[in-house]
Amino acid sequence: MHNFGYETTAAEVADAFSNQIKGKTILITGPTPGGIGYTTAHTIASHNPHCLILAGRSLSTLSATKSSILSSLPQGTNPPPIKLLVLDLANLEQVREAAEEVNAYEEKVDVLINNAGVTGLGWGTGEAAGGKGVEKHFLINHLGPFLFTNLLLPRMVDERGEKAERARVVMVASRGYRFGGVRFDDWNFENGRAYVPVQAYAQSKSANILCALSLAEKLKGKGLLAYSLHPGSIWTNISRHTKTEDLRLPGWTDQNRNLTDNGNVKWKTLEQGAATQVLAAFDPNIEGEFLKPRLHLLANGDYLEDCAVRMDELKSIAPRLLDKGDAERLWKLSEELVGQEFDY
Repeated sequence: MHNFGYETTAAEVADAFSNQIKGKTILITGPTPGGIGYTTAHTIASHNPHCLILAGRSLSTLSATKSSILSSLPQGTNPPPIKLLVLDLANLEQVREAAEEVNAYEEKVDVLINNAGVTGLGWGTGEAAGGKGVEKHFLINHLGPFLFTNLLLPRMVDERGEKAERARVVMVASRGYRFGGVRFDDWNFENGRAYVPVQAYAQSKSANILCALSLAEKLKGKGLLAYSLHPGSIWTNISRHTKTEDLRLPGWTDQNRNLTDNGNVKWKTLEQGAATQVLAAFDPNIEGEFLKPRLHLLANGDYLEDCAVRMDELKSIAPRLLDKGDAERLWKLSEELVGQEFDY
């Protein structure tokens, strides 16, 4: 049993599960330098994966990311093949094109880490199926990953032999779910009239948790493992859109956007922030083992924080996120908005 916790780093987790990383094809969305996606990719790269697929909006940024990873690997490391995939989660048609490109690869994806996301956006919409306008947090953080994941799943789960390890999907959610759930009757905030950015972010992160629950339930017969997680409070470029006042009022930063140390937030480093998603992606004992400190049997579809299960907190704070009825309701809404049904 590994004694992982709040201070555990991605490197420590990867070292522990190096044999599970070796030989796998891993797709990571949002691997921008300065974020936990980059840290995850960089950490995994030194453990002999078969292939890394880095997915993001800008090919030039992805190219710089690839160069940075390869140039900073430990001496003596065999550099893995790294493929670059243009993926714009705000554009569902482009998401389809990206999924088609991945499905044409010789490699099939073993692990999909849906890490990309946004927060703090002002009111705005993107286009869903039938020309419907969809609030951008919901579109980028949930609908784009929902569509992308489902388009990749047939190859991920159907082309595995009986002895193959199970494919995994990791949804990087957030403890921000506490600020609001999925507004099933008004997911577009009265077309902006009732818009509150933190609630929009919370809706999208709640959707991530429910989506993992649905994936685990719907594809358990095909061997898929799906998990959601909160990486921790990490100061990354995801906060670049958030208004200074919205960061200052909770005591997170001062008026110059410098982090405060007033005890309100336990800040993590990027290395610590990436640890839980590395664990969710590769821990071979993730089923059938008790993870400290909560001593809760980690089951398919569970939610993690600090490299441990936090289902008890969901049950007490947001039981709606454990409701399979709500998970199915979100699934149907998502199918409607992306214009495609996914039956498993």
